[in-house]
Amino acid sequence: PVMASSATAASSASLTREQVVPSRKRIKLPPWLEVAKPRLIPLLLATTLGGMALTEGWPLSSPRLACTLGGGALAAAAAGVLNCLWEQELDGRMQRTSGRALPSGRLSPTAAFIGAVSCTLAAATLLVSGVNCLAAGLSLLGLCSYVLLYTALLKPRTTQNIVVGGVAGAIPPLVGAAAATGHVGLGGWWLFVLVMVWT
Repeated sequence: PVMASSATAASSASLTREQVVPSRKRIKLPPWLEVAKPRLIPLLLATTLGGMALTEGWPLSSPRLACTLGGGALAAAAAGVLNCLWEQELDGRMQRTSGRALPSGRLSPTAAFIGAVSCTLAAATLLVSGVNCLAAGLSLLGLCSYVLLYTALLKPRTTQNIVVGGVAGAIPPLVGAAAATGHVGLGGWWLFVLVMVWT
């Protein structure tokens, strides 16, 4: 019985996470999509919609809504790519992350950078022309705070980086409020604080 339990424990230890929990198997995405971190984008867009819905400007016209969500998705994708670019060397040193698109060589840093810049420019153009400058500025503020403050400055140095990461993730409700009314009202700030505490 002891030998049997030892053998069972040894075989259990050799199982991978995907074998233990089949539902957690990762879907293999194209490299250019993988670095955009698409799993996070729907969450950010949901809080953007929440910021809109808490204003007197709700509901928005279809074109304005599409421009807001499209611009937000592009800005979030650009932030994800720039984050992956900054951390590619560290990812390459860890077994868990070495198979990611950039450290594995499936996507070149140049292509990723061009993609990030293109997404940023497209997001700014869409938000400025189809929504307003405040929504565009807030969206770019979220991108910059995530990439420059969270990823580059604070993450390698302090555990307090999570606070700034929370701020960056909580900016979409402000974008939504600004898109709906042209200003950030009480509802937008309330949801901003709620999302920041939750994240």
